Amino acid sequence: MKIETQPRDDHQLSMTVEIETERLEGARHRAARKISERSKIPGFRPGKAPYDVVRRLYGDATVTEDAIELLVEEVYPQALKQSEVNPAGPGSLEKVESLE
Repeated sequence: MKIETQPRDDHQLSMTVEIETERLEGARHRAARKISERSKIPGFRPGKAPYDVVRRLYGDATVTEDAIELLVEEVYPQALKQSEVNPAGPGSLEKVESLE
């Protein structure tokens, strides 16, 4: 995980975090499992549908969006700690870019 911080003029901090492809792919698989747990997929018990089936039914965008939410929950606290930032308020996700 690579972290870059930049102070902004409005007394805030912009943080750029790069995630490894393997970590994103693992989050996609976890997101697909969560989707299959809360959705009824014909022929499969809740939470047991294969990744490819979930991806085909719900699309890559939905799976990736849920994966990003999972990653933000686990990576944001790590990024704050690693960059030694003590926020006064909650952060916000402004932009997500993929290098794929």
